[in-house]
Amino acid sequence: MKKAVIISVLCLFVSFAHAQINFGVKLGANLSRWNGEDVTMVTKTLGSKSFEYPNYIIGYGGFDNPGDFNYSAGLFFGYQLFSKLGVQLEALYAVQGTKFVGTASIQGSNMKAIEQVDVNQNNTYVKVPLLLKYTLFGGNSSNVSIVAGPYYAYNLSSDQNVKIWADVEEYQDEIADLTPEEMDYGVIGGVSVGITQNISVDVRYQQGFAQVIEGWTVYNNAFTAHVGYAF
Repeated sequence: MKKAVIISVLCLFVSFAHAQINFGVKLGANLSRWNGEDVTMVTKTLGSKSFEYPNYIIGYGGFDNPGDFNYSAGLFFGYQLFSKLGVQLEALYAVQGTKFVGTASIQGSNMKAIEQVDVNQNNTYVKVPLLLKYTLFGGNSSNVSIVAGPYYAYNLSSDQNVKIWADVEEYQDEIADLTPEEMDYGVIGGVSVGITQNISVDVRYQQGFAQVIEGWTVYNNAFTAHVGYAF
């Protein structure tokens, strides 16, 4: 299934490339988090966990959802429909998810402490945005444009990492069973600034409409920033 999705994306790019005006690569970062009516329930589920080890008892609580920084990179193809209006197709390898920050109550034979604990839940996607691009002002060498359109994403992998800010040798690697959904889709909107004919910078907001985790009404959303280079 994953190979079929990747092959389909590549075929779409090959067919689109015959009419391309520009082609390039982009690299950037995102600040992503979850939103939706069940985010509070997820934090309560995390906060209800406790684990017992030979040397420690660790209990978790007080979680919130500030988000997490990750990265994305990929290709873009652009085609100019009219003088100010174009379409841009992208294929991105993107890591995004969320970070829950709470407290870990640690009790052992020689210590008792309350420390910060970070729970990173990240999904790795192949993301395909299809965007309309409207130039507000400027020319070929430098310009300012707005972009908007849908995206589709396929989840390649998922991982949960727990970090306790204390000198504890062993603890639970996964404190909640958050099973990811395979598909995500939503909308993207933002601003693109052409600095030179080859270099551009874009800043965007993304809101997902598909449930990220099985059984929970939570969605991806992210602020992203990329630097692109057109060949």
